[in-house]
Amino acid sequence: MASSSSKSPVVILIVVAATVVLGLIVWRLMRGGAAQAPRAQQSTKVVSLLGEAAPPSPPATVTTTPRGQPVRSPSVSLKKAFVRRDEAEIAFWTRKLVETDPRVAVAILDELAETWRISQKLDGRVGVLFNALLGSWIEQDEAVAADWLRTLPAHHQRHGLVTIARRLVVDDPAGASIWLTRFPAGRIRDQAVNAVVNTLKHKDFGRALDFLMEMPASAAVDRELKELASHTTSLPNGLFSAMATIEMMSDKAQRRKSSLTLVKVWMPRDPDAVAEWIESLPSDPSVNDVVFTAARDWGFQNLDDAAYWVDNLRDAGHREQGLAGLVHAMAGKDLDRALTIAERMEEGAGREKALSVVIARWTEQDAAAVSEWLLEQGKSRSRDVAIRSFAGVIMKADPSAALQWAETIEDEKIRLEAAYMPAIQWIQRDEEAARAWILKSRLPEGFKKNFSPAR
Repeated sequence: MASSSSKSPVVILIVVAATVVLGLIVWRLMRGGAAQAPRAQQSTKVVSLLGEAAPPSPPATVTTTPRGQPVRSPSVSLKKAFVRRDEAEIAFWTRKLVETDPRVAVAILDELAETWRISQKLDGRVGVLFNALLGSWIEQDEAVAADWLRTLPAHHQRHGLVTIARRLVVDDPAGASIWLTRFPAGRIRDQAVNAVVNTLKHKDFGRALDFLMEMPASAAVDRELKELASHTTSLPNGLFSAMATIEMMSDKAQRRKSSLTLVKVWMPRDPDAVAEWIESLPSDPSVNDVVFTAARDWGFQNLDDAAYWVDNLRDAGHREQGLAGLVHAMAGKDLDRALTIAERMEEGAGREKALSVVIARWTEQDAAAVSEWLLEQGKSRSRDVAIRSFAGVIMKADPSAALQWAETIEDEKIRLEAAYMPAIQWIQRDEEAARAWILKSRLPEGFKKNFSPAR
């Protein structure tokens, strides 16, 4: 009992202390609520005097990083991300900063990477910052961003051109073209065009073609079209893509070369499609060689089908070229028929091509008969071409006779072409006789001088 009575005062003190503390807490809470009530009432009175209350001010803007962290200063955050080499955050904060002021982002780039303007490459974190800066700036003001890029060294301009063009061309080939044409034609822009096309041609040929279609005509664009045509011509299903590419070329010589390649590759595979495409081409001398090659190659496969196609060509010039191609294919199978067709052709480039191949084949079989035929022909350019072909064959056995026949050619350019090789071969066999004959011939003085004895 004594022990129990001695503890009771201690318990009582603890209970009293706890009660006091609890009372103080409740009192402070009640006091805080009472203090706020007058402010609320005062605010209500002000609103009732001024009218409808304005919405409460929003809290300070807090931006969330890609890592989910709230940060208030893009500049500070960009610098921290750059130090940490966090490329995702570098790109994120650069874009946020550009939204406010692109020039601040440029200043930070200069601060964080002092030598970036003179470096040869923009890679790693510097490249990420640069790409994000330029890409975001273009979304705001493409013209101003382009002006800034033009102030940079050539290698940085090229990097910027290519980076942005590759990004734009995915959804907007015309936009990529507009971006590149903000820069003057020249090596840097040409390299950018090449880079964009190389990126696309294996993945999305149609988009590459759309991009080039939007670019102004130039030698660089034609070079890219040539590469695209070459690439698609070799593909198993690339015929129609190659056709579309060739039709876009502005340079006739390049268009001719690519068309010839297409014909040689695809005529054995799909002659009807190739023939139909050729018929759709404009009536132009640059197409003549294409028609000739198509008729010749088709004639090697199926002479009757090729002849039917040639007979129905609408353009007279193309029809003559087609006949020349048929004669070429026919000469190895039916020389008499080939000669008959060639003789009936009208004077012109087609007849010259036809006679050239027929005479060469005929001379290999009967040179004497050919010489008699040549003597019966009246003066004409096609006769000159035939003699050149004849001389080119007989010079192997009799260079002096070949040179004498070449002298009878009326057209000076063709005469010189026909005489050069026989003269060399004759001099190699009998120098004294050859030089003596050349000096007395009616060949041009310049030609004689080249073959006169050395002093």
